[in-house]
Amino acid sequence: MDFKLNKNFLNKEYSFYKKKAYECFEKDKFEKSLLCVAFCAFIAWKYPILYNFCDDDLEKILEELSKEIVFHRNINIKPVKPNKVIFYNSQIIDSGALTEQYLYYFIENEIEVLFIIPDKKYTLEGVNILKLIENSDYVELFIPECSGYVEKIKKIVEKIEDYMPQKAFLHFVPNDVVGYASFCTFEDVTKYYIVHNDHTFWLGKNCSDFFIEFRKFGYLLATNRRKISPEKIFHIPYYPIVQKINFLGLPFDRKGKVVGLSGANLNKYLLDPSLAYFYAVKKLLDRNKNFVFCLAGWGNERLIIEFIKENNLEKRFYFLGRRKDFYELVKNIDILFESYPLKGGLTVLYGTENNKPIIGIGEKRNASGCIEDFFDLNNYKQPQNIDEFFTEAEKLIIYEDERSKNASFFSNNRYRKTKFESALHTLFCDISPTPKQVYSGDVEMDDDYYLNQYINLPNSEFNYFFSKMLMLRTITSFFEKLIILYRIFLCAPSDFYLKIREKIMNKFKFNYQRSHKGLHR
Repeated sequence: MDFKLNKNFLNKEYSFYKKKAYECFEKDKFEKSLLCVAFCAFIAWKYPILYNFCDDDLEKILEELSKEIVFHRNINIKPVKPNKVIFYNSQIIDSGALTEQYLYYFIENEIEVLFIIPDKKYTLEGVNILKLIENSDYVELFIPECSGYVEKIKKIVEKIEDYMPQKAFLHFVPNDVVGYASFCTFEDVTKYYIVHNDHTFWLGKNCSDFFIEFRKFGYLLATNRRKISPEKIFHIPYYPIVQKINFLGLPFDRKGKVVGLSGANLNKYLLDPSLAYFYAVKKLLDRNKNFVFCLAGWGNERLIIEFIKENNLEKRFYFLGRRKDFYELVKNIDILFESYPLKGGLTVLYGTENNKPIIGIGEKRNASGCIEDFFDLNNYKQPQNIDEFFTEAEKLIIYEDERSKNASFFSNNRYRKTKFESALHTLFCDISPTPKQVYSGDVEMDDDYYLNQYINLPNSEFNYFFSKMLMLRTITSFFEKLIILYRIFLCAPSDFYLKIREKIMNKFKFNYQRSHKGLHR
């Protein structure tokens, strides 16, 4: 097809729905306005088109909406209660994001917590977190039992008023309009925004008092681009959460082999359509017959599998899919490879916890940065290109003492739970209410390069229009729906219709079997 996502198109879409959000607000169509704001935030989150990585005007619309939505309530402000906090999470994912680190701190320090999730469907991947909450005497779970953004905001505001904590910790997904509109009206509650998407746009700048960043890059982006005062930023690196899951094994006999592993959302690799990183891994496999490479991840598996088959690597390069036992998997390999061209933080932390050597490529053109900045290291410089990476990786494959030296270095510099909790205790007890500026300098990033990586992802046009249809289906006209559906039809990947057909056939099969059983009861 001729159409391809580009910066100009995305800017026009963003401006159109931002204007529509304001128009809907002016006409008292609050639900539609909230949906438009959420979609604007979705665009800026998934495609870095905004230089500042924030939009004060968009947040202002949310603040005006919030005032109107709760204006008619009989608000009875109660005194703020000490040693009670609200912990709001847009969604919960076991061992993912930063929910458990904070929740463990609150529980272990006997701090009463009102734990808010805006919708039950956002708890499906957080079974262990729900169990932790259920078994604690200090945590009350609140999920509003209503549909629609407006009603959820009303219910959450009512609950906040009743609970009236001293502090609130906000853990938003980047386009959470419910969370923002619920908390922006509470000036007496000190609000801490937990930044886990430091490399993307997010809503929350103007409804929060302080911001918790976990690495140098996030701090610099906050001060230089988002224009957040350094006095409002705490730098608190996090530690990994470990799920106790038995090791599921490897699909080969690892005796006499050096096993490398990389793991992440597959888009972090597919941002580079040339797959230069995997071709470097192939070269390592060709030159080192005792080396085996494993990739764990989720997303567009087809392209990974095609790469393996086309290069005849079926017995050397293993795609493991999404592994729930990832922490145990890391224990059973020899070298941990960072994702590229976009890095992930959690995988590296698993490596340091398990005393594994780590290899990757520093990338300052996008939001990845380099590992020395992530760990605040002054005595290490990561490979800066594919050639340097190859040389360093081959050393680790060939020489066991190089692996031991690398592993010890990173393990000794790892983030520990005690350090995290000490920093959080300082913040929570207002021992040092004014954070100190810890970094200076500018953000090193090529904005056009970074945006184009996302635009050039496989199926990016299809994913954009499919998401647009899902998010705006209740407010678009019939004609608009037809246009979006036409775009989806043109952009759909080759296996999309096969999957739809399979789902329809399975549905018919299920209904037939159910009716057949009913006839013979």
